[in-house]
Amino acid sequence: MRIVFVAPDMRSIRAGTLLMLWCLLWGISAQATHNRAGEITFSRDSLNPLKYNFTIVTYTRIGSSVTADRCDLTLLFSSAGSPQSFFDSILVPRVNGPDNCPSSFFPDARLGEPISSAVKKNIYKGTYTFNGPGDYLASMSDPNRNADIRNIPNSVEMPFFLQTTLVVSPFLGANSSPMLLNPPIDDACYCKKYIHNPGAYDPDGDSLSYSLVPCRGSFGALIDCYFIPSGSSINPTTGDYRWICPGANTSNCNGQSIGGLGEYNISILISEWRNGIRIGSVLRDMQITVQGNCQNDPPLITTLDTCVVAGESVSLSIGATDINSDLINLSVTGGPFLFSPNPAVFVQTQNVSGQASGVLTWSTLCANVRRVPYVFSVKAEDNDPFQPLVDFGSINIRVVGPPPTILTAQPQGTSINLSWAPYSCTNAIRLDLYRKQDSSSYTPNHCETGIPASLGFVRIASFNNLSQTTYTDNNNGQGLLHGYDYCYRMVAIFSDSSVSKASNERCARLKKDVAIITNVTVDSTSSNSGKIRVVWSKPTELDQLPPPYEYRLNRFPSGGGTSVQVVAGLSLNDTIVVDSLLDTQTKGWTYSVAFYSQGNLVGNSNKAASIFLSLDGQDRRMELSWTAQVPWTNRRYAIYRTIGNTFPYQFVDSVSTTTFIDTGLVNGRTYCYRIESKGSYTQTGLVNPIFNFGQRACSEPKDKTPPCPPLLGLSPNCQDLINRLSFALPVGACASDAVQYKLYFTPVLRDSLKLLKSFPITDTGFVDIPDSISIAGCYALSAVDSAGNESAFRDTLCTDNCPTYELPNVFTPNGDLINDLFRPFPYRSILGVSLTIYDRWGGVVFTTTDPAVRWNGDNSSTGTTCDDGVYYYVCTVNEIRLEGIRSRTLKGFIHIFSSKSNGKTN
Repeated sequence: MRIVFVAPDMRSIRAGTLLMLWCLLWGISAQATHNRAGEITFSRDSLNPLKYNFTIVTYTRIGSSVTADRCDLTLLFSSAGSPQSFFDSILVPRVNGPDNCPSSFFPDARLGEPISSAVKKNIYKGTYTFNGPGDYLASMSDPNRNADIRNIPNSVEMPFFLQTTLVVSPFLGANSSPMLLNPPIDDACYCKKYIHNPGAYDPDGDSLSYSLVPCRGSFGALIDCYFIPSGSSINPTTGDYRWICPGANTSNCNGQSIGGLGEYNISILISEWRNGIRIGSVLRDMQITVQGNCQNDPPLITTLDTCVVAGESVSLSIGATDINSDLINLSVTGGPFLFSPNPAVFVQTQNVSGQASGVLTWSTLCANVRRVPYVFSVKAEDNDPFQPLVDFGSINIRVVGPPPTILTAQPQGTSINLSWAPYSCTNAIRLDLYRKQDSSSYTPNHCETGIPASLGFVRIASFNNLSQTTYTDNNNGQGLLHGYDYCYRMVAIFSDSSVSKASNERCARLKKDVAIITNVTVDSTSSNSGKIRVVWSKPTELDQLPPPYEYRLNRFPSGGGTSVQVVAGLSLNDTIVVDSLLDTQTKGWTYSVAFYSQGNLVGNSNKAASIFLSLDGQDRRMELSWTAQVPWTNRRYAIYRTIGNTFPYQFVDSVSTTTFIDTGLVNGRTYCYRIESKGSYTQTGLVNPIFNFGQRACSEPKDKTPPCPPLLGLSPNCQDLINRLSFALPVGACASDAVQYKLYFTPVLRDSLKLLKSFPITDTGFVDIPDSISIAGCYALSAVDSAGNESAFRDTLCTDNCPTYELPNVFTPNGDLINDLFRPFPYRSILGVSLTIYDRWGGVVFTTTDPAVRWNGDNSSTGTTCDDGVYYYVCTVNEIRLEGIRSRTLKGFIHIFSSKSNGKTN
């Protein structure tokens, strides 16, 4: 039976109509016992980033008992966050097999291809254009699965469901789903180890991960009592699915023992990842038929991962053995077999009893370079006549970019000119150039990519234009330093961030056609008559530069400023100048040497500065820091110290950094220091090592460190209106010089704290008895040392009042001095009240703001005595609280009982 809907566009029918069609097909499900396995894959259109090509592959049962067949299928679309809220759908035709399918909506739909006497492979294709970026789910739900699936109860009535997820994003780039190269229909032998691999290949080079998930039914709903076969597992990296004992009994959700021979379905979720982001997945529903009890064992595969440089060929031997001495058929699947040009090729070269081998060859191209290895799935199947068994293995082959080739590195002035050969892989997106001082003597392994960070190379330039083959390194306009060997390497970067092998290394040093400063040392320290000695090495590679030669020494204030020419007219062999009448006490000075030939500037030396030392006296220690901006490399610094004006200086220590802390000093005593540096150039022929002194700097250690914040405890007593406070110093040396506590207080939360009282350090507590009727407030405690340094607060502790105010409901103003006045019970922490008392007609008989009230029963307006009876009051009570004054209202009745009466009736 075939149901046909006529629509204006038969290739794009809306979701509602197709769901109606699906429901009608459900009504004839008794004939639709056919779906066994399948998956949905996709690829993005090359021109439209919102257009995708979808492929549904199903494997169905064929035979005289099966009459259902699908010439076309419905592909449903929903948001990944709402998988069952479909916003659109398309009808996709079957495109494989012979002849036309007469009952299809599509005139060119095909009949599918039988791959065995019981299984037909069906391929459906269609395109869909999304409205915009988003996370989407494409799914297919079709009546029905085939009957008698062991781990799916009543499978003949259970719909067959497939889905794939995709992320449409302009930021992630083009994406196609993995392609699954091994079919999802397979046989296993009862309780013999079973292995399968889907043979997933990602054409974009994205990383893949694998997991076992439950098979699903109608529109993705979980299937009641479905179970993943016991002993099943999948390798999340390689995708190898293993079933230790196919057909072994296990209990389902109803406690029934399920197992034995027959068909089992599993679902493998294959997720693809790019830069750590999950960008899509394919759900494969697979069927495994467990055959009868057999004595055969599966063969065993031996494989080896490898890598290859693009442009080279790889040739790998693959072997398999069978302990039952069966013949073995070897086959290999993988994405590179689909490439054009230069596809991979596998040839089985041996197949004898219990032994098989073959060779996988692949001539790689630059287009094959990628960060993620190519995965080849190897299958070995024996020819046991009762039940052939298989083994799967995976081979990872990584294709890396070839190394660039640096041709020359030639010095010119304070620059080095580089040239390199055009890069052989034109699909690279850029070349990165790296530099370091001194040779690395590094040779990368065959497939080792990039430049190890441990070598010390620093990237100095990138070239997006691959046709560029030259570059001048002038250190970003600052010039390179004389006296060093500069070494260069390059790598190529590809679109997936993969990095090529490192290039060869080319080194060069600047010509010694200018002076090279070796010393800037402070000979004497003074605010106006200091001296600095400047020494340099003369030029030796003069080439055709004619005499006369001349030096001009230039001085700059360290840190910037206008240069001052110190000396001019020195001959070639004059290489020492003592610069005098300087402030070397508060300033550092920087020098460069200009070299002239016949009055024309040949070049300047690199600048070199004198060491300038700064001191910061702390409690019984001195913190030293210094600057030393020089073109050579200082590797050690010696610290010398003297007390006051005594001599000689004493060696203290040697460090490789530009900071030092001198401890164990006496506060208030003057200590003077000098720093001596020890360094060198890497170029031979220069003075080595190079020693230079900085200026003399003096200071006194002073205690600037406050004690640790003390511990404060607070115990409030509302009844007695007192606060008990406890003080203690924390355990530790930082509090050892504390001599005093300072207690701070504020009566209102969030107001500023003010000093309440000071205590000697021997005190351990204090009882605060406020002058007012409130104990509310916040306290904080600090410690002060002998130098006057005050600590921070450790805590601010607060307490609130416990205000109470109650009025009686009766009093007897009869003059017997007992209960003659209406007044509150004992109260506390009340600032004031607003009390009004009314007679039964609402007339006011008494008002007051006194919290003690003291009403004698007279009408405050007339002066007459109120009659006995019931009166009503409203009282606003103003309580003193930590957050300020808070008001609450009391309402109640008062009974007056008295022998005095004015004769009125109340």
